[in-house]
Amino acid sequence: MSERWPKLGLTLCLLLPALAQADGLARGFQHPPDSTKPRCYWYWLDGHVSRVGIKHDLEAMKRVGIGEAYIGIIGGGQSGRANGEVKALSPQFWKLMEYAVREGGRVGVNIGVFNSPGWSQSGGPWIQPGQAMRYVSFLETRLRGPREYAGRLAAPTNWFQDIAVLAFPAPAKDDDTITRHSPTITGSTLSNLTYKVEQPFTARSLEITPLQAVNVSCALESSEDGKQYQTVRRFAVDRHRLTLQVGPVPLAPVMISFPA
Repeated sequence: MSERWPKLGLTLCLLLPALAQADGLARGFQHPPDSTKPRCYWYWLDGHVSRVGIKHDLEAMKRVGIGEAYIGIIGGGQSGRANGEVKALSPQFWKLMEYAVREGGRVGVNIGVFNSPGWSQSGGPWIQPGQAMRYVSFLETRLRGPREYAGRLAAPTNWFQDIAVLAFPAPAKDDDTITRHSPTITGSTLSNLTYKVEQPFTARSLEITPLQAVNVSCALESSEDGKQYQTVRRFAVDRHRLTLQVGPVPLAPVMISFPA
């Protein structure tokens, strides 16, 4: 009997810390501590900011459990209304900023602030092109060899930084587009077009360049006799959310590839 008691006492000592951790985790979900509360961006748009609005916003954040808000001063007609009276960095603006910090302390929401007006947080005329957000672009130059090339490659934009120059053999029939087969194009509407060629040919891909914002479902069909058609591929063309921040060509081509 005496040998069992030390083992029992050791087992209890090991179980008690585990039970305490489980209870603490459950309490943390029911009553999250301040260190785990979410943060959010708090946009002050186009000068539309007031003491009453600040008070109501912060009280609403506290009510839903937000622990910290980062003030972003955003302009450029983002609110869809005429600009408000509070200009960024004006004396009135700084008074409201101080009020927001004090009001955040009252309700229990920490306040942070972007280090500069604008969506990018650090934007402005002092940012040089090499310091700005950039995208990867490319241009293609085709050559017929064998030969040496000593020319100037086209530049994608006025300001760019070279990443790499890649040279590789062009895939067989890479330039064999449908235009080389002199197709006859017919169709009752622009949404239903038929390309007819005299001789069969192999198509490896389909490229569609929208001229305006679209979001449509498409189907590519083929026929040998012009009467019976079979579906090659169904796909979607979604170019309805246009934004100049995504790269040089918002209405970029849609590439549909077909396995060999």
